[in-house]
Amino acid sequence: GSVAWSLAARHASRLKRMAILNAAHPAVWVHAMRNDPEQRRKAGYVRFLQVPFLPEMVLRISRYDGLSKALATACPEAFPPDVLQHYQRAWRRPGALTAMLNWYRALLRQPVEMPERGALTPPCLILWGDDDPFAIPALADESAALCAEAEVVHMPGLGHWTIHDASETVLTHL
Repeated sequence: GSVAWSLAARHASRLKRMAILNAAHPAVWVHAMRNDPEQRRKAGYVRFLQVPFLPEMVLRISRYDGLSKALATACPEAFPPDVLQHYQRAWRRPGALTAMLNWYRALLRQPVEMPERGALTPPCLILWGDDDPFAIPALADESAALCAEAEVVHMPGLGHWTIHDASETVLTHL
């Protein structure tokens, strides 16, 4: 989602359209983290991830329990034990964990400019699981407001991993 938002802002002509699944525009997310107590609570882990080296150490010592728990917020069939083992092997690869966490670190370290309302020109479909444990539903609508043409589909009862929780519904909308 962050990559799509960045492309829409910097290289809109390269996109015919974009679809976003539970990923707010980075400037909308940062604004909510600074101003919305509920969003701060839901994504408080991102502040912990800003600390150099410590998150990696804690995740390794706990055998990646925090990451496994984040995936466990999806429907039980989404990440069965054999699939989680593949993820854990990937997380153990040298540099992989830091590379993953750096996406979150960059969100708060680099200034993110808030586009004008309607400034992002590629047509945008935002599919949003309203029961996302990491993000409030209002982020979808606030992100859509930055687009010249956007449709937001709120999906009550779904969380962050919409493609895993309701793949047929997501594919139908796509």
